[in-house]
Amino acid sequence: MKKHIISLIAALLLLITTFGQVPSLINYQAVIRNSSGSILPNQSISLRLSIRLGTVSGSIYYQEIHAITTNDFGLVNVKIGEGTPVIWTMPQVSFSLPFDYFLETEIDVNGGSSYTLSGVTQLVSVPFALHAKYAESAGDSKGHFVGDYYGGGIVVWSNPEGSHGIIMAQTDQSSSVTWYDASNVVSINSNYDAVSNKFSDWRLPTKYELELMYANRGIVASTAYDFALGLYWSSTEQSTNNAKAISFSNGLTSDALKGQLFRVRAIRTF
Repeated sequence: MKKHIISLIAALLLLITTFGQVPSLINYQAVIRNSSGSILPNQSISLRLSIRLGTVSGSIYYQEIHAITTNDFGLVNVKIGEGTPVIWTMPQVSFSLPFDYFLETEIDVNGGSSYTLSGVTQLVSVPFALHAKYAESAGDSKGHFVGDYYGGGIVVWSNPEGSHGIIMAQTDQSSSVTWYDASNVVSINSNYDAVSNKFSDWRLPTKYELELMYANRGIVASTAYDFALGLYWSSTEQSTNNAKAISFSNGLTSDALKGQLFRVRAIRTF
């Protein structure tokens, strides 16, 4: 089968703004072409969009799928945030983390799930603009910093202004769970204290977020229950059978079998 490519047009990434507000949506436009450079008009395709952290091959932070048909000129227009979510939902995505963000585009021109990598583009202006949205939603001019009790848990990382960051639960949600069951564990309301269970957006941290938690564990330990000296699951997959886990005894990362039993500590962002 011929390799099909996506030709990005000038208006590739634009924030959708309505009445001066910045919602959690990003305009995406692309011209679908085949390997010979010819456009594919009126073609039903499946488009998979992923946001990766750190590098072009970094862990997938967010992913969604669009089933769409190109127009007479091979053009598609979608809104990132309105596709069928695969990993998280756009409102859960924080663009305040201290990493570069990359948008990966994959396509199946037959409308199925046999995707071909079409390109990876670094996000620059979009996360910056969405930053303003999170700053406005914080609603607290004094900011929140590492070690602060806030948002149902304890701040384990924040930007210099304290306007956005990562909040972790005060206790582990499990001391022995497989990676397959970890996401279920963090979604169970009874696994949180009376303050934390008022929030419904707790999730498993990515590898990068877990590394931030480890780096700031000394500050957090002075105000909360400390981490155990064991391995904690991240949401980052290494392969079909392996996922990333980090030891809180030495900070080393392991490519662990998903069936192994490790600890879980949930996070949410602000």
